[in-house]
Amino acid sequence: MYLVDWEFSGMNDPLWDLAAYIIEAGLSLSEEELFLDSYFQENMTQANREQLLINKIFLDFLWTIWALMKEAGGEDFGSYALNRFNRAKNNLQQYAKLTEIVLR
Repeated sequence: MYLVDWEFSGMNDPLWDLAAYIIEAGLSLSEEELFLDSYFQENMTQANREQLLINKIFLDFLWTIWALMKEAGGEDFGSYALNRFNRAKNNLQQYAKLTEIVLR
């Protein structure tokens, strides 16, 4: 299976697209594991897991900023920016645990 990013046609890390799919599809943890097992043919490495998680953080932070900029221009996104930002913070804490980095 190949995931092709036609929307932005970027030369991103393939795990950027996987992270975007997982977030935007709202996959549960069990659905995410099933998807990743299939994608990596049950050979996902620790480095892949770390890279996927950091891409989730990047994506949520990107869309947080996008929503805040839109809101500054008068649009209303409700709690979208806050929800994305909070998930980015939670995933950053998870990343720190996964990689044994101390965040201050």
